Amino acid sequence: MSAGNRLRRAAGLVCVAAVVAASAVVVYRAFVISYRGGSMYPRYSSHRADPMGLRVLHDALARVPELRVTRFQQSMSRLRTEPATLVVAGAIRSDDPRYIIEHIESFVNAGGRLVIAFDAEMVADDLENEAWRRPLEDDNEGEPEGEPEGEDAPAATEGEPESTPEGERSDEDSEAAGKKDKGDPFDFFVNIEGRWGFGFDITSSDDEGPMRAGRAEDVQAELLPETVAWVSPCVFTKLDESWITLYEFNGDPVIIERKDGEGSIVLATDSYFLSNEAVRDNRATGLLAWLVGPHRHVIFDESHLGIQRRPGIMSLMRRYRLHLLLAGLLAVAALYVWRCATSLAPRHSEAQQQARADEQAALEADAALVGLLRRTIPQRWVVAACCQAWRHDSLDAERHGEAAVREINEAALTSTSESVERYRALAALVNERKKP
Repeated sequence: MSAGNRLRRAAGLVCVAAVVAASAVVVYRAFVISYRGGSMYPRYSSHRADPMGLRVLHDALARVPELRVTRFQQSMSRLRTEPATLVVAGAIRSDDPRYIIEHIESFVNAGGRLVIAFDAEMVADDLENEAWRRPLEDDNEGEPEGEPEGEDAPAATEGEPESTPEGERSDEDSEAAGKKDKGDPFDFFVNIEGRWGFGFDITSSDDEGPMRAGRAEDVQAELLPETVAWVSPCVFTKLDESWITLYEFNGDPVIIERKDGEGSIVLATDSYFLSNEAVRDNRATGLLAWLVGPHRHVIFDESHLGIQRRPGIMSLMRRYRLHLLLAGLLAVAALYVWRCATSLAPRHSEAQQQARADEQAALEADAALVGLLRRTIPQRWVVAACCQAWRHDSLDAERHGEAAVREINEAALTSTSESVERYRALAALVNERKKP
């Protein structure tokens, strides 16, 4: 290869390497920008810094010296039952495993404060789907057939229990109703709406301009503001008597609270008032401080959004600071690949390589001849074969004479020594005959 070709090849490799490096830098910068902004996370995540996230609230609480703010990114069954405030933003309507709900209830009973703010858009979509499904289910079931009245009505048979008067229930009915309220222990999934006693509905507003929710009249709290910005028409319905309405929208509750054991549960139909946009434009500082409560540990749950930390090999290496070990293993692997790809011995010139190839070919030819002789001539007939080949050499036979040839043949046939010794003796005899 000429010097010009080598130069052009090196220039091409440098250009390709520069393009690859520039592309890697661009991809890395784009990833860093996306990661810092948190746009890869679901909305209402405390990792997001855009208007749909809770990063501002998380960082603001983390700057308070008296508070300890953490993110929970494991299974809810691993939540420690301690006096703390658990914030679950962007929740949706779903049936959750029974053991998860019971563990959350034990967290609240131990003195914890549970704040659940639902995703109003998802709840509204779910309610609309239920409204569409309900007429179809009613049409499929059909209308029940009417019972005959008056004289045609069948009389009660003996042994059949009489109907229970309205407003009264037998012990069996009460027990069955209690099991239904608490949930069948053999059912794996539980719906918190029926378990905790609340429901959802969509209301309409005739007010023009920004929507706001007002504080309930019977609520006496200095921290709670009179009104807060509200962007969703989703409200609570079918509330149990244990719930206390804190804020209302058009007369319907949107933020409710109840005591449970030593702790409390707070529910909100929307998560907007917790978002970065609301903290910037419509900050309700008193409400946010009231939600935190008296606890000094605030936990932002990320597991319900699908963000869970599952420790693997790399996380263990970071924990135990095995970065140098990993770098050493990569260096050894790179050296092994380099050793397999190239030789560490210096390169020879073309003339030396050609001479070495010829030498190797000659050695291979000699080895082939030796192998051929070993396969065709037995060891005890080697000397005789040599004598026969020497005898067929007419020039050498004429030079020594017939008497010398006959003497050499007799010595080769009558000798009883080993083949090597016989060959040496015959070679010495031939050399003596060559002397003048």
